[in-house]
Amino acid sequence: KRSDHVVCGKTEKKKMRSCVEDVKDQGKSEDSAYAICTESVKKAYNTWILKNSNDFLIVARHPGVSKWLESQGIVGDSVEHVDNPEQVRNKNVVGVIPFYLAAEANEVYSIDIPDLPREMRGKDLTPEEMDKYGATLTRYKVTKL
Repeated sequence: KRSDHVVCGKTEKKKMRSCVEDVKDQGKSEDSAYAICTESVKKAYNTWILKNSNDFLIVARHPGVSKWLESQGIVGDSVEHVDNPEQVRNKNVVGVIPFYLAAEANEVYSIDIPDLPREMRGKDLTPEEMDKYGATLTRYKVTKL
């Protein structure tokens, strides 16, 4: 039951149970197994959603971001800046946009690079560098209240 907050359907729950058992068989504790598998299942699910969605808008100033997304199977129209709600309305947006625009989008995906050194921030990274520093996509649904 611990995994129910992470996964969305029967397939993901089966993957979670299977992953936890495999990790526990490797000598990890149950809590460690759940932590490892939660990230693994979330990433797999988000990747599936991305690859099976249409109407992407990629908001990026750096060419390396578009190349990395393409290597992940994610393609779409690309712009450097968004300032009009019509540009994002009902689309899946990958990139950084203001909340008022994110609320117009179907979903918004951020590219998180947790191990990026401070001196590399703001620089155009290659897809290989993005992978090296742990680039992942996180999916959000923003609602205006």
